[in-house]
Amino acid sequence: MRRHPDQWDALLAAFGMLDRIGVAIVLVDQGEALGLAGRSGLTAHDASYLWLARSTKSELVTLDRRLAAAGRTPL
Repeated sequence: MRRHPDQWDALLAAFGMLDRIGVAIVLVDQGEALGLAGRSGLTAHDASYLWLARSTKSELVTLDRRLAAAGRTPL
């Protein structure tokens, strides 16, 4: 929002639509994510994305090379 403060109203409107567009809130198992971080060398933040993709059997979509590589490697 620092880069585009003029988009504040659009962001609030988008969050208001979460229930209607089928976005699920999933709690990350932080212990598992930290384990992935330790084994992969990823940050805890990136490892949380990896954990989420794996736990929901979803495709990991990222432009981050390290995260993508970790996603292709069994950990």
